[in-house]
Amino acid sequence: MLLTSIGVFGPGDNIPVFKDSSAGSDIPRSLDPGGNAEGGGALSRYSRAPELQVKNYVLNFNIVCGRDFIPQNGLFGIILEPFVKVYHAGIEEKTAIVRNNPNPEWQSTIFLPCITPTFVSFSSCAKRYICDAMQLHSMKLHESKTTYAIQDELVTLEVWNGETNGVLLHYESIELRHLFNNAYQPHWINIYCQQSPYDILNLVKNLVVTSQECLTDYGGRILISASAVQVQAAPTKGIKPCRSVIQPPIRKKILWCDIYEIVPLTESPPTIDLVVSIGPHSIKTRPLKISNHRTYQINNENGRLAPLEIVVSSLFSNPMASFAGASDDDLWDIFIYLYEVNDWGGSERMRYAWKRIPFERVNKQGLKPMWCLLSSCSNFGQDLFNVLMTFQLQNNDEGVRNKRIEYTLNRYIFRAMIYEALHLPCLDFNNFPNSSVEIELAGYFIKSSTAKTSLHPSFYESKEIQVLLPSNLLLAPDVTISIFSEPQLIFTNRELLCTGQYSLSKIPKEWTKAPTWVQLKSQKNVLHRPFVLVAFELIPLVEYKNDPERYPFFDDIRPSTIPSLISLLLIGIRLFRPISTPRIVIQIGVNESKKRFKVGKPTSGSAGNYNFLTTHEILVDLPKRMQHHSFLEFLIYDDQECVGITYLTLNPLLPWLTPEERSASRDLFRIQVLEDFLATGEVAGNVEKPEAFLKPAAQPAVQDDIDSMNVKVYEAFDFVSLKRAGESPERMGSISENGNDLMNSDGMDKSLNFEITIHDDEPDVLQREEIPYEMECDFSTEDLPYMKAPIVQCTSAGVPEIVGMLKFMCIIEKHTEHSQRQEAALKMAERRDKLVDLYSKAKDLVVRFYALQAKGLCTGSGAANPSTYLWVRNVETEGTTIGSYPQNIKDTNVRNQGLKPIFNSCFNVGCALPENAILKVSVMNLGTIVDEVIGTTFIDCEDRYFNAKVQKLMADDAIPIELRTLKTESSTISHGTLRCWIEMMDVVTAKTRPIRTIGGLEPSDYELRLVVWRVKNVALEGTSSISLYVRGIFQTDEQQEVIKDTDIHYNSKDGNATFNWRFKYPIRIPSEYSQLKLQLFSYSLLSSSELIGEGVVDLSLDFNRVKRHRGHYNIPKFWVDCIHAAQGTLVRGSIEIEASLVTDSDAQTFPVGNGQEAPNKDPYLPPVLENRTLIDWEEVKNTFDNAGGAILSGLRWTGMFIAFAAAFALLLLVLVLIK
Repeated sequence: MLLTSIGVFGPGDNIPVFKDSSAGSDIPRSLDPGGNAEGGGALSRYSRAPELQVKNYVLNFNIVCGRDFIPQNGLFGIILEPFVKVYHAGIEEKTAIVRNNPNPEWQSTIFLPCITPTFVSFSSCAKRYICDAMQLHSMKLHESKTTYAIQDELVTLEVWNGETNGVLLHYESIELRHLFNNAYQPHWINIYCQQSPYDILNLVKNLVVTSQECLTDYGGRILISASAVQVQAAPTKGIKPCRSVIQPPIRKKILWCDIYEIVPLTESPPTIDLVVSIGPHSIKTRPLKISNHRTYQINNENGRLAPLEIVVSSLFSNPMASFAGASDDDLWDIFIYLYEVNDWGGSERMRYAWKRIPFERVNKQGLKPMWCLLSSCSNFGQDLFNVLMTFQLQNNDEGVRNKRIEYTLNRYIFRAMIYEALHLPCLDFNNFPNSSVEIELAGYFIKSSTAKTSLHPSFYESKEIQVLLPSNLLLAPDVTISIFSEPQLIFTNRELLCTGQYSLSKIPKEWTKAPTWVQLKSQKNVLHRPFVLVAFELIPLVEYKNDPERYPFFDDIRPSTIPSLISLLLIGIRLFRPISTPRIVIQIGVNESKKRFKVGKPTSGSAGNYNFLTTHEILVDLPKRMQHHSFLEFLIYDDQECVGITYLTLNPLLPWLTPEERSASRDLFRIQVLEDFLATGEVAGNVEKPEAFLKPAAQPAVQDDIDSMNVKVYEAFDFVSLKRAGESPERMGSISENGNDLMNSDGMDKSLNFEITIHDDEPDVLQREEIPYEMECDFSTEDLPYMKAPIVQCTSAGVPEIVGMLKFMCIIEKHTEHSQRQEAALKMAERRDKLVDLYSKAKDLVVRFYALQAKGLCTGSGAANPSTYLWVRNVETEGTTIGSYPQNIKDTNVRNQGLKPIFNSCFNVGCALPENAILKVSVMNLGTIVDEVIGTTFIDCEDRYFNAKVQKLMADDAIPIELRTLKTESSTISHGTLRCWIEMMDVVTAKTRPIRTIGGLEPSDYELRLVVWRVKNVALEGTSSISLYVRGIFQTDEQQEVIKDTDIHYNSKDGNATFNWRFKYPIRIPSEYSQLKLQLFSYSLLSSSELIGEGVVDLSLDFNRVKRHRGHYNIPKFWVDCIHAAQGTLVRGSIEIEASLVTDSDAQTFPVGNGQEAPNKDPYLPPVLENRTLIDWEEVKNTFDNAGGAILSGLRWTGMFIAFAAAFALLLLVLVLIK
């Protein structure tokens, strides 16, 4: 079983940690330290990784012919030059180019070599979408072939048009696993491509904007067959004429289409016609005009299209199911096109909307009507029409067209209650949308008013309209919900922000429950999740007229509220960039009833860090239900420019909600920011993470570092036995032989009451805990004397990003009387005084920043070996100090260490709160004229100083190493990570607390000495003896492997062998390469050696320990089990090894020899004399002795037989003479 994790990550992106709860549940006894005395402790460093037994195949592809190829418009004219290319494992071959023939005949066989096994299982459906997607992004794949090549487990087949600057028409993938088991009969593969541009403007657009193109047209088909044949040796690639291939028999079929309704979803043309296309065949309607109720007039005459006769291939008994995109009966997908009909005439028509319907869906739907959403040809993300159709496909000689379904329309009262929206997409940098909601049902629209500049707009509007829907509501379309950004200028158009659908079957006649949040799909960012709070009612008009009082309409749908008092202490703002004239405006309410409060000038602070320390008592009516989002809106200005906005959600603070409701509302209304998507592509609140460093409970969103994704983490390094060998463990409460109680009064074993003193000269960095994320992730509200909310601004990615923090304290109470307000004001005043006292004492501080290493740096210039240094500051002005400590430090030590520079530096930075609350650390690239900022991380030192748990870690000298993300202002992606830890202290402590020694990260030269002692338990497999040797492979870097072999132990009769052989490997520590592969071979004189099995020893844990020890670091003897892929988990032999690690200087001072060469020491390897010759002379002597003995024994019995026969003959002669 192979457990893998596959992902695509940018430079420096964090990677989610996978925790395997079932790991180690099936450990062989030979690997169990408790069950194998000889191999105890080997489990932590030893794993088994078999090597695959390969086989050779030749892959044959018969490329027979093509049909219906369409010429493509190019820059230099029309191109029709189709050819087929087959690609596998870096080897490719292609057919001849057939020019200017839409029905090319190749009749060629392409053959390629193949080595197996390397299998991956893809479903045909998944491969189909992969193939389609690859076409969209690989129209010019000749420029970058590696962007689409899937690994050796698949064979790729490509159809191209054009000898030079060709266009990829189609891409297929074939699984080798199925190809080896079955030979595929001739089969048609359908090709779908983009619409050929009709003018130079669209041609250039297709060449430049290929990522938005879609497969909108049928482009032809090819006939192929394939097979795989096992051979002794892999042949070379080539092409040859194929044998005569019988084309699949054809059969005529007939397709009947019925159209029942065409509903426009936006402003639409007054006259249209609709075309249904399947393969090279198509049929269209007559011009259709829009009706008064904004749907197109469809009746039994114009909605019943003429029969469409098509020619298809017949089924084979073994259809090619493994081909991506292959469908039953080789039928084409159905395309629906909608054209605008103008009044000026002319043959040139513009395609307005389109839809591709897979034939599998049509076949599964049967004769049931289906709604088809037609997308815009200019904006594929926008749906323009909803069409209700039926399809019927029958054989031409058997089919009978069904009657048209009775499609009658009834009138209904449709009501839409629009309450709020949540997490709307941004438009651009610092551009909040003016949003409106549009509800569409069967061509009828309900539009809300416009909410100004908010990501969480409120509407509270209820509207009703009459609609025409089918009497059978199962045929009616769903409700479409769209949110638009209304234009702010006259000559601009509104922009679609997000859209979604609500099932009509879920809409009742009377909505009696709370409104529901409906998730929409963002048009700006596919990972973003907007919501809208709505409710709907659908009432037959007849029922409504009969009893209108039963279904009352409420135009005022504002939620019921409770009079409340919000007690707010606004502490201040902490921005990542400096501002000079801060202003804050607080808003609460909806549109016209919105209340605004201006905050006074700051009491202290500078740059972007200011304290206001103002108290506010706000009387407001807050909603009773948790479904309604209530929040305070803080607008942060630098003079007249808005630099950020904060949404302070009040729902988790409402005292009348249950704890479950407060928790649910906290998750629902938490603002979605760009940082949530940088690491994992998901919102941080929706992924699990391991235990937090500061809290015992699990917290959300742990991401690991790229370089740590394959590192095993061990909770305990050392195992100590408290008993001597041979002693049995005592049970709790037992009495020793002399009558003394072995247990303390508290039930603790007295033998555990001891101290171990260990001298450890390891550098400080290796003794610290390490967390693969930023330490702020573990801070909770209870850890700080205040609350926080992010200050955000819009980005072009459609999701806001954090630009600072708002710090405050807030309490909500039910407001009943004036005395309650006075009491709340006194409480806030007391808290304010405490904070003033805290800040007055936080002036002479020191931030001690330990920088270890940067990883995965992504420079804007693309430099692979930048000259990096660190820039640490909490003010932008150079030369500023607090006491003797600078506040702006540029490291003078420039590193030229590539994209993973090691710094191992400590910076002491003066700090005063709140003026220097934000510490900025930038990794810089030294330039000729100006230095480049590779990435910056922002650290809130104030949170660390006021956090009691962090201060406790400081006192214990246990601040963990954290991994911080580097970002830039001009980019929304990670530019790398920085390993570091941060300490906060006052000046007095800084003078008495020594700076920790940082070391252990620079690679050092070592020598790995491995001794192979013995091999045991190798199966003879029907032979009388076997010759064995061991191979050791160690990878020293990306390009080099060091391979060493022992001598050969000849003619082992019991599957055991002795070697006493030493391998020496030069290594560097630390290193990404820490696995030693051991292989066990059976030697043969006349043929190549056969692999019996292999095992892998992971030395990463030993590499981490080696610097703790002076001199030799020894790894005791243990057994490594060897397995083979063909034998599953069966152990085919075991190798006993011993290892040691020594520094390069010690290796030169105390050398040892390779194999059994001198100097032979540490350990001494006794020479092995037995079984060291190919011919076993002792066995030869025994054979001759046995043969001689057999001959003499045979002669003796032969003589006795002759003597007996002679005596018997003599006796007969005497008898004859006597007679």
